[in-house]
Amino acid sequence: MDPRGRKTSYGSRIWRRMVGFNLVSLGVMLGAMIVLSPTRDMLVQQRQEVLDLQARLIAAEVAEGDGLDAVPPGMGQTVALTAAEGRVLESLSGPSMPPEDAWIRLLTLLGPSDPWMTAEATLPDGNVIVLREALTVVSGVVGQDYGRLLVIFAAALLVSVGISLALASRITRPLRDLTDAAGQRSPVARGRIAIPDMTDRSDEIGRLSEALRGMVDALYDRIDANEQFAADVAHEIKNPLASLRSAVDTLRVARDDQRVRLLDIIDHDIRRLDRLVSDISNASRLDSELVKEEEEPVDLTAMLRGLTEYLGHQAGEKGVTLVADLPETPIVIQGLEARLAQVFVNLITNALSFSEGGTQIRVWAHRRADRALVVVEDQGPGIPEEALTKIFDRFYSERPMGEFGEHSGLGLSISRQIVEAHEGVIWAENIRSAMDGPVTGARFVVGLPA
Repeated sequence: MDPRGRKTSYGSRIWRRMVGFNLVSLGVMLGAMIVLSPTRDMLVQQRQEVLDLQARLIAAEVAEGDGLDAVPPGMGQTVALTAAEGRVLESLSGPSMPPEDAWIRLLTLLGPSDPWMTAEATLPDGNVIVLREALTVVSGVVGQDYGRLLVIFAAALLVSVGISLALASRITRPLRDLTDAAGQRSPVARGRIAIPDMTDRSDEIGRLSEALRGMVDALYDRIDANEQFAADVAHEIKNPLASLRSAVDTLRVARDDQRVRLLDIIDHDIRRLDRLVSDISNASRLDSELVKEEEEPVDLTAMLRGLTEYLGHQAGEKGVTLVADLPETPIVIQGLEARLAQVFVNLITNALSFSEGGTQIRVWAHRRADRALVVVEDQGPGIPEEALTKIFDRFYSERPMGEFGEHSGLGLSISRQIVEAHEGVIWAENIRSAMDGPVTGARFVVGLPA
C-alpha cells in the first residue's frame, strides 16, 4: 500500500496476472523440456552399449578361467553367472547407489516401468553372464543437467517477475491516476476535474489520456454552453413576457378604442413566445439528433434545385427573383439531407427577409478540390460590419424594423451548428462593387467536405 492507502503496482490485479501468465508459460516450457528432452533416451542407449561391452568382457574373463570378480561390477550393477536353464550359479554386486534425491525419484517415475537395464553374454559351455544396472545411474546424470536447468528456470522467473513489476508500474500507475481523476472524485470537491497530461507517451495510455482530456474539455464546454443557453433563453423570454404584462395591466384601464391595439400586442407576443419556445426546443434537441442520425450520400445539386423551386413561389409573392445557378454534374457529399436542407432554407429565407421587390437572390454551387461550396447572395442592405462576427450567435437578430419579433435569432446559429457537425464551415460577408465601394448585398458561403 502507498502512503495514501491505495494498492501499489505489485498488488494490482494486472501485475498478478502478468506474473501468473509468465509463471505458467515458464512452467510449461520447463515441463516440456523435462518430458520431451531426448537426453535421457540417448544416455540409456549409450549406457546399454557400455553394458553389452562390459558383459562380453566379463564373459571372456570367465571363459579363460577367471572369476566374476576379474572385471568387478560398477556402482549399482549386479553380475550373475547362470546356467542355460536360468539357475543362478554365482552372483556379485557392485557398490550400492547413494540415496535417491527428488530429481532421481521424479525421473525414475517418468522412465520405463522396468527400473533395470540388462546385458547378456553366452559362454562356450552354454552358461550365461547376466549384467544388470539400475536406471538410477542414468537418472543421476540426467538429474544433474536438470538441476542446472532448474537454476536457469529460477533465474528466468526472477527476471520475469521483475519485468512484470516494471511493466505493471508503467501501466497500472498512470491508469490508476487517470481513474482517480476521472471517476473517484469527492461529491463535495470544487473546481474543474484535472486529467493528468500523459500525451508525451506514444502508447495507448498516452492516447487514452488525450482522449479523456478531450472528453472532459468537451463536457465542460457543453456545461458552459448549456448554462449560457439557459441564461439566453431566460433573457429572451423575459422580453415578450414583460410586454405581455404591460399590455395586460394597461388593458384593465384602457379605453375601448385602445383595447384592439392592446389585444394585437398580446396576440403578437403570444405568437412570438410560441415561436421562441419551438425554436429553443428544436435547438436543444439538435445535438443529440445529429449524433443519432446516420449520414448517407446527398446530391447537393438536386437538393438546391428543389429548394429554390419551392421557395421561388414565396419570393415571387414579394416581387423577388430567386435564381439557381447550379452545375449539371451532381455534387454528392456524405451528410444528413434533412439537416442540410434546413441550413439552406434558413439562408434563403434570411436573404428573402432583407430583399426588396425587384431585387434578386442568387444561389450557386460548385466543387473546388475536395470541398463543395454553396453560396447564397442577395441585393439587400448588407450586414453591419460590427455584426459580421455576431450574426451566428444564438438569439442575435439584425432584422428590418417591420419584422421585429418575427424571428427568434436561432436560425443562423442552428445552421452553423449543422454545418460544423458535417465538418464544414460557414461565413458571411458583404458584397461590394469595388474594394472600398458601397455595399450592394450580402453573401453567405457554406463549405462542406466532398
